[in-house]
Amino acid sequence: MKRQAILKINKMGKAGVIILNILKVVMILAIVGCVIGTIACAALPKNLLTMRFSGDATVTIDLDAVEQMTGMSVSEAQLREQLASGDMTVDGKDYVMNQISLEGRNMVVDTQAEMPRTIQLSNLTLVCISGLVLCIASLVSMIFAGKVCKAFRDCQSPFEENVIRRMQYFAYSLIPTVLLESVVAGSIGYFLGNTDGIGVNLNVSTILVVLVVFALVYVFKYGALLQQESDETL
Repeated sequence: MKRQAILKINKMGKAGVIILNILKVVMILAIVGCVIGTIACAALPKNLLTMRFSGDATVTIDLDAVEQMTGMSVSEAQLREQLASGDMTVDGKDYVMNQISLEGRNMVVDTQAEMPRTIQLSNLTLVCISGLVLCIASLVSMIFAGKVCKAFRDCQSPFEENVIRRMQYFAYSLIPTVLLESVVAGSIGYFLGNTDGIGVNLNVSTILVVLVVFALVYVFKYGALLQQESDETL
């Protein structure tokens, strides 16, 4: 029974090594892509590319529902007069009324807004650099994860010192990856104009994974201690 359990652990470790080798190749390709993108963006003139985004919105107003809610009779002329004299603000963006039409008892208002978002080539360079930093940190974590899988593949007991030590190194390698992921995600949003400032976006699920890995390290340490006491008793 014990031998079968060890064999299953060895097989899981072998499968993990194969999967992580594939993921490491993918991550290396991503790093190469980020490096090429960074060099290309940095080599081109900064004013070569500027992108500005505009947005459209269509608002449909049910006249019957308005009358039912207000208890007052609403005519098309009244709504046209009110809508034509004002603008609409949604999510911090000002929309200008372009066209008002009537479809049955539904009034359709077409609006357009100049979204406050401008992306220049220099911003794309910073995005590539941010992505490069995150990819490198992820690759480092994958390397340590691969060492853990190799330890499981070759171990005679999951409580061997080599297994526990590599699990601990892997847990520590996840900390900078989580921090960089949070900072880089906020930075990319800022560089692309989606946010007003660089923020930190903490990924709760990733933090939970790190905590679970650290908990497993201490569980394995406790298991190793129990095994040592058992061996000494025998």
